[in-house]
Amino acid sequence: MDPATDQTMSLDEYDALHPPSETALRFQAGNTPRSIHFSPPAIVPLPAIETYGVAAAEFNALCQLHGLRPMFSFTEPAQGCFGVKLEFGVHVCEDQRPFPSKKQAKEIISQRGLEVLRNVDLPARTKRKSEDPSSIYEENWIGLLTEYCQKNRLPPARYNDHVANNVANQKAGLALTTYLHACTMTTDAAPGRTFGSETALFTLKAAAKRNTAKQAVLWLREHAAFSVNAPTEQRKIEDNLNISLTDATNQLTAQTPAQLVATRSLQLGLTPPSYQMKPVLPPDGAATAAWYVAAATFLSQDALKEPRVGGFVGETGSCNGQKNAKEECCKLVLILLNEILEERRKVLVVG
Repeated sequence: MDPATDQTMSLDEYDALHPPSETALRFQAGNTPRSIHFSPPAIVPLPAIETYGVAAAEFNALCQLHGLRPMFSFTEPAQGCFGVKLEFGVHVCEDQRPFPSKKQAKEIISQRGLEVLRNVDLPARTKRKSEDPSSIYEENWIGLLTEYCQKNRLPPARYNDHVANNVANQKAGLALTTYLHACTMTTDAAPGRTFGSETALFTLKAAAKRNTAKQAVLWLREHAAFSVNAPTEQRKIEDNLNISLTDATNQLTAQTPAQLVATRSLQLGLTPPSYQMKPVLPPDGAATAAWYVAAATFLSQDALKEPRVGGFVGETGSCNGQKNAKEECCKLVLILLNEILEERRKVLVVG
């Protein structure tokens, strides 16, 4: 190749025509940046919505009917953002969307829990002791022991409650949500003796205490002069209709509405009713979700004797809380029973 026509450029000539930039010079001097940090995108919570806990209250009530104990667990991936996990029985619902509050997260996950439970049949439910009208004839063991101590000028019995966690859950590493109760007791009526046992476990604290008092009363009946008369297993119901409605009312003024209904029922020869409470949605504008309707039911044989107590009696409207619903139902039932008693009294007077 002719040197005169050769236009090849050397590296030095190229560098002279194209000087390096300032960034390239910093890299050549060894000032390489260590790393480049990128901030993760900020977690933005979902829009806040107004919740009154309607679904949560309805879900809890439905869990009680199924004999389940729901467990809510929350996570907080960022400040003010919450995820939620719901466990009830063998079912698990989870929603890790960033909710702005635990209350809103609980309400949303409760809606999903309701969808699951509504497709599950209710288990066969045995009647609780408190719903059995015959339970009013059982002996009040705690009351008997207290009365005995008062009559003999002894200090009250000393009860010690003991709580035991569910060992199976503890070994499995699960949350300890099931508790069992035991009770022991000492009394000056039986010096040196301890009634009850820490190994006799009950699901209710009251049941453990009642069992301990029962042991003490039975022991005192056998070894001491237990002078308090226990109520008979089945009281004789006297249908004394000659009593006037005014006098009967005066005798009941110090009782609760449920006790009034029970007493009036016995006067009429009826078995005291049982009560059913059903959760309902709150009225418009109500700020709380614990709303219920209540009704009372008498035994079928009582309905045959007195047709007016057949079916659901004393049905109420929406009431805030189960206690208020039951009291309102009892008042309505008492009005009906008073009318029946007054009519029977008039028939006797005319006859």
